[in-house]
Amino acid sequence: MGICFPIRLAPLKEEAINAVINSVAMFPEGSEIVLTFVRPPGNSTSIIAQSVANLGEPWLSHFEPGEIEAKLRSAGFSQVEFLAPADAETRYFRLRPKDLPVPEQTNILSAIR
Repeated sequence: MGICFPIRLAPLKEEAINAVINSVAMFPEGSEIVLTFVRPPGNSTSIIAQSVANLGEPWLSHFEPGEIEAKLRSAGFSQVEFLAPADAETRYFRLRPKDLPVPEQTNILSAIR
């Protein structure tokens, strides 16, 4: 029996993210961490990123999938699974109301120790 630890990475600085990952890596084998993260914005900030920044919670970290996977694997997580926005739409948002957009900026992953 493991522990599931969900966390949103975007409002955290990288040092805090590393501390969380390393802390969860000390949990019992079979423990799982579920993370949401955003990819680097490129040349322009998204409307969502600007909106949350205006609310006082700016996105402080951005990761490419390979980068966050490498962090997790180096901390001892053996299984890392990504849920891309397109996959989330297929699995969870197909029957959504038309005015509820599928999150396009946020990526979700789970990793098991």
